[in-house]
Amino acid sequence: MYPIFESMERDHTGEADADVKFVVGNYGTTTTSRIEWLFVTDPVFGLDRLREQKIRAPAPELIGADYLSAWPGTSGFFAEADRAAGSKTSADSGHRHTRDAKSWNDFKVPRERLNQLLAAINEQPISEPEFFGLRLYTGPLLYAASPAPLPSPPC
Repeated sequence: MYPIFESMERDHTGEADADVKFVVGNYGTTTTSRIEWLFVTDPVFGLDRLREQKIRAPAPELIGADYLSAWPGTSGFFAEADRAAGSKTSADSGHRHTRDAKSWNDFKVPRERLNQLLAAINEQPISEPEFFGLRLYTGPLLYAASPAPLPSPPC
């Protein structure tokens, strides 16, 4: 693995704000940097890891449980929320914008296409940390932790 990967993991899971909840604008989903890190880097076993570490759901009142059994923002999560709210069906969940938990291997074909494009312009292939960084909600994490808008970068 890359040293940058370990730094990214520590930044998302090992800092004091790893379990501070924020709402993702495009899904309206309440989550944390730790949950997002595991969603992107370990979608298959990440929920088990959260339960083993006794990491509580960021919005237990939505799902009627202390611990997640589905990733926030996925159709399974919305179905849980509907059941917790007393709905017998998830009729409206089909109209919600949802996301899917996908592993590194699920993106093999798109990564290969991207790497072909990069090679055509003499650039290196995308690395695993770069790929994960593209999938993470880094922007909302940054803004959720900032008390005020960030200044514009110098030109």
